[in-house]
Amino acid sequence: MSLHGDVKVWVLTPEQMAAYKPGMDLGPPHRIEKVKYMQISTFIPISSGEEHRERVRRGHKNRTRGRKAITEQQYKELRRNGLADHEIADKFGIKPRTLRHYQALWRKKESVRI
Repeated sequence: MSLHGDVKVWVLTPEQMAAYKPGMDLGPPHRIEKVKYMQISTFIPISSGEEHRERVRRGHKNRTRGRKAITEQQYKELRRNGLADHEIADKFGIKPRTLRHYQALWRKKESVRI
């Protein structure tokens, strides 16, 4: 494809396809068509390092208004009251996976204290 959007088309028989070698001269093209669709990709640099961490922090702040959806004390109180994890997650409007993530963070924080 050229920069102008033209596509050169060669129509080959099955025998010609079998005998084709890369770089082989096929002669003039059978037809030249205008491109119907051309995607021009743009390079979007991926943020990294401190810039990336700041973007993640801003996103989290926007999602939860800067606070955790549930605290460890709230979770323990609800468990004492007999609620299951999936019920607690529903009550706070989070996914059970997010609740498990918080539990892992609480366990990690607890192991650091010891």
